[in-house]
Amino acid sequence: ALDVLDVEDPFALVMGDSKSDLRVMQWVEEENAGIAAAPEHSSPRVLEHAWDTDGLVFDEGAADEILRTAWALNRLAE
Repeated sequence: ALDVLDVEDPFALVMGDSKSDLRVMQWVEEENAGIAAAPEHSSPRVLEHAWDTDGLVFDEGAADEILRTAWALNRLAE
């Protein structure tokens, strides 16, 4: 999708709890193109990836905390 949109230097926040989300998280890590976050009820592999890469694991229903964190990081980067 980023290629189709002609995004040359992508930065993505990937939030998810499943195997398909994990694949996107791994791509983001390999391309140094963002950060990953997962809810605490995620599959063990997703949780492991989230902890090992960016340490962003959140309580069920608390995704807003991660979104605010990503917003703040973006503001700092600007």
